[in-house]
Amino acid sequence: MKTNRARWIACLLACAIGVSLTACGKDKKDSSSKNASDSVAAGEESSEGTIASEDLAKMQKQDMTFSYAIDADDESSGNADVPVNKGVTSQNGGSSGEDSYVVVTDDSGQAVKDDSGNVVTEVVKGENNSGSGNESSTAAGGNSNSSNGNSNSGSSYQADMKTFQAYWLDMSNGDNVVCNGDFLDVTFKIKDDAPDGNYALTAGENDFANWDAESVPVAFVDGDVAVGSAAEQSAGSAESGTFTIAAGTAKGNPGDEVTVRFDMSDNPGIVALIFRFKYDANALEVVNASVGSDCKDYIKMAVS
Repeated sequence: MKTNRARWIACLLACAIGVSLTACGKDKKDSSSKNASDSVAAGEESSEGTIASEDLAKMQKQDMTFSYAIDADDESSGNADVPVNKGVTSQNGGSSGEDSYVVVTDDSGQAVKDDSGNVVTEVVKGENNSGSGNESSTAAGGNSNSSNGNSNSGSSYQADMKTFQAYWLDMSNGDNVVCNGDFLDVTFKIKDDAPDGNYALTAGENDFANWDAESVPVAFVDGDVAVGSAAEQSAGSAESGTFTIAAGTAKGNPGDEVTVRFDMSDNPGIVALIFRFKYDANALEVVNASVGSDCKDYIKMAVS
């Protein structure tokens, strides 16, 4: 039973992100045959309808790997219904006298989109600008209805939401892995032309699984990178007793590199994960990522 369960989880997660494993394409009848299971458990070489030792090793353990900037259309979660800009809360807050952009949200706190699926923002007039009231515009793709999003640039700001992805699988020990604390450390470079403002790090589509082939729900606490004159936000906190990954906060100026820590808490035990978060790639560039100090003894990184 454990052999079939291991193969099921490995194929499910590996194929979900496009990892090429020949065993994923084998007939289901082969995986359920007693002879195949016995030969896999014994580590025998592959024959017709069985899993080779090399393929089994690949399915049992794949060290942590990262993808820094996945386009929405390239996300291989298998769920095309996941909104690209779900939870976007970044804004371009200029210094005194400058216009700034604030994302319009509904009563539930979600970003409002227009008919084309673009995130809608409001222009908040700076103190030194003439006129009053707010103007509606588009923050992510499409054409803006505003004539001036930032007084220094002369054009509306265009967000470009990308997805960071971490993938890991380790069933080689025959049990769940439990680690809490510093899970991931992700370093961003603030782009030279990034307007002052707060840029949120929001939840992507996440998949975690345990040894018993059960999906493990995980909550996500948004993080934030403050740029220039924007104030650094207070880090959010996880709800006690709920498996959570909480993104931290950071502050810097255009051209700086800042590191955001992602903390894991109340981990019930996992053997595999696909972890994603979204960020504005027009303001931030991921330049490095590593497994955090509290989890590096349990979750190994792939050697590139």
